[in-house]
Amino acid sequence: MAYCGLVCSSCPILLATDKGNEEKTRVAELVKKQYNRECTLEDISCNGCLTNGPRIWKECAACPIRKCAKQRNVKSCAHCAEYPCGTLNEFFRSEPEAKKTLDKIKTEFSLSKI
Repeated sequence: MAYCGLVCSSCPILLATDKGNEEKTRVAELVKKQYNRECTLEDISCNGCLTNGPRIWKECAACPIRKCAKQRNVKSCAHCAEYPCGTLNEFFRSEPEAKKTLDKIKTEFSLSKI
């Protein structure tokens, strides 16, 4: 899972990373269609948001949510004292499932501290 609550293991970019050029081409076309962003085969290379290695999708590598979570050294945004912040609330408008995921983690995390 990404810091923001997205489930990396269901991300088409992560899934296509080691599947060869045919799948990478399909995903690059999907990215262009869905997000109106140019995407090359080299861009389809990611081991997930939490990785520190070179294989992370360029959009995720530049993500302000990821950057903030790494600076605060939290496992996810749900573990942050400022959860949910304005940046996350804006993100949740387009990704409501991520909010559900983080809310569940926040509840479980809060209960474990009792």
